Amino acid sequence: MEGKVAISAFGNDAEAMYSPHFGAASHFVIYNLSTGETEVVENVAHNLSAGRGEMAARLLLEHGIKAVVTQLIGPRPFRTFQENGVNIYPGLRLMVEDITRAVQEERLSPPLSGPTEESHSGGECNSKNCSKCSEAASTSAQITENIKEEVKESEQG
Repeated sequence: MEGKVAISAFGNDAEAMYSPHFGAASHFVIYNLSTGETEVVENVAHNLSAGRGEMAARLLLEHGIKAVVTQLIGPRPFRTFQENGVNIYPGLRLMVEDITRAVQEERLSPPLSGPTEESHSGGECNSKNCSKCSEAASTSAQITENIKEEVKESEQG
C-alpha cells in the first residue's frame, strides 16, 4: 500500500476513537505512508440525513487518498471510491493510532468487494439502533481482542 490512507474517526487527532461508520464519522485522519505524517479533515457532511457518505468520499478524493479504512460504507461512496481506484479496507474497533500501526505493518484484510451496509437515504442511522452498526461493533470488538493478543504475544517474544 502506498500514498495516503483515510481513517474514519470520532475526533480530530490520531488519538481519536475510530468510527466504524464512514458517513457518520465526524473527522477523517489521513495518514501519509511516505512521510508518517497525519492530517485531519472534518467531515462537514456527517450530520446530513442523506448523501453524507458520497459528500465525504468526494472530500477525501480532493485530499488525494489512495485507501480508506472503515467498517460500514454505503453503495454510493463505495462506488465513488471504486471508480477512482481507492481501496476500502474494513477497520477495527481501535484508536486511530492503532490503525496507523496496522497499516504500517500491512496487517489489514483485503479490500472490500462491495458496500457493507444498506443505503440510509432519507433516514438517519443511529449507531446504537442500527442493526448493521451493532453487528459491526460486535465483530470489531472480537477483532480488537484478537489483535491485542497478537500485540501482547509479539511484545513478549
